[in-house]
Amino acid sequence: MAIGRDEVLSAIRDSGELDDVSALRDDVRLTEQGIDSLGMFNVLLVLSERHGITVPDKDAEKLQTIAQIAAYFNDRS
Repeated sequence: MAIGRDEVLSAIRDSGELDDVSALRDDVRLTEQGIDSLGMFNVLLVLSERHGITVPDKDAEKLQTIAQIAAYFNDRS
């Protein structure tokens, strides 16, 4: 199953990081949009659990935008 913007936004909401994700931009770092590094970890954890894909720490550091996260999971599914 392809992971798109909506799936990443759902993970952000479900991780408890932001309630209103409607203003988030795909190409801007999430840390610049109100999600701290622990929040990023939580978002990736939600996606990992949903899709059975482990994200190593070295890869997690590079995943900074919605577009990057979606592409990463799509490349591994």
